[in-house]
Amino acid sequence: MMTYQRSSHLKIGLLAPAALALAALACSLPPVGPGGAATPSVPAPTVEVPTSEPTTPAVTPEEVCAPAREGTIQVIHRQAGFCFLAPDSYTFNPPDTFDSMAIGLTGPELIPSPTEPLYAGLRGDVIAVPGAAGGVTALEWANEELAALALAGTGSVEETTAGGQPAAIIPDYPAFYTMRRLVVAANDTLYVFDQVPNAAPTDSPEAAVVGQTWDLLIETLAFFPAEYSGPVLLPEDVCPTATAGTTLYVNRRDGYCLLLPEGFSENPEFPGQFMGGPEISGLPEPLTPHASLTAGYFGPPGPITLDELVENFLINSPDRTLVNIADATIGGQPSKVVYDKNEPLADRTAYVLVNGQRMYTLLAQPDDPAEWPDAAEPLETLWTTVTGSIQFFEPWR
Repeated sequence: MMTYQRSSHLKIGLLAPAALALAALACSLPPVGPGGAATPSVPAPTVEVPTSEPTTPAVTPEEVCAPAREGTIQVIHRQAGFCFLAPDSYTFNPPDTFDSMAIGLTGPELIPSPTEPLYAGLRGDVIAVPGAAGGVTALEWANEELAALALAGTGSVEETTAGGQPAAIIPDYPAFYTMRRLVVAANDTLYVFDQVPNAAPTDSPEAAVVGQTWDLLIETLAFFPAEYSGPVLLPEDVCPTATAGTTLYVNRRDGYCLLLPEGFSENPEFPGQFMGGPEISGLPEPLTPHASLTAGYFGPPGPITLDELVENFLINSPDRTLVNIADATIGGQPSKVVYDKNEPLADRTAYVLVNGQRMYTLLAQPDDPAEWPDAAEPLETLWTTVTGSIQFFEPWR
């Protein structure tokens, strides 16, 4: 459960939690106002949010969490296993109905606007649920995040300590408003804490609160065993073992692993794209001049069948007579393979629906032996190896 407490310790009930608005890929706290949340004038609330079936922790939040003091509020997220203090000018946004592991707080207005006001914000989230961090360090994850955003070698990462654990800070994390991100690995769980904006406008009367909020987070952040009892399917449980002539590739972010044949590797400029074989001249830009297979993760597809998903992707196909669709099983999951000979480049795409909840695609190209004979054998080797070995596990959040 989650506790939000002001220093006077008066408890109130929460009848209708407002959803925390989450940005999609960048995980940015949106620039919205308090919107129905308790205002700073409400006396000392404590909010209890239902969680999954709790386990008995070895260390309790009461033992490690800093008590609320004058001018602060105390936030305890029991299901995720962390707590911290924030200025009492912030109000608590209850967890999203569909994402009880994330929390957010809305602070004072920094840029008044009738259409797009900017409010200070602070957000805590779990990337790898308890038991799923797999030994990854905060620094490794911060660098991986920059690489996934095509910022490897350009964005900065600062090593630090938070909550008694090694941590990393990305001071200029790209989002709608540039954020400051803290990454911490603790209790086999991977956490991120985002502050938006990373620096307040200097002419804002509330500018000082942004720096104070960050300093208070770093000072008071603490961790304890989480009351999380959800399923944890680890890569170690399902991933294949590399054999002679293959290497194992694991993508914890998107929740899949596979074998790559000898001579193939991930494109360093395009995470999730695998290429190899002889150089092939004449391929249209910006394609890599090699046979390639690109894995894509599209998340929950909603209440839709696999056939409907494929039709949605083919709705703008120029000539359906050049498209053939075959049933398949890939990674133990129902799949469709679409062979598309339409211009500008023939390709084949596998659509894989994992447990009816997550959709993946595997795009192989160029898939026209007559036009691209040098690509035919390496592409088939890559396709057969990947589709014959890929396995899926719970992706990091």
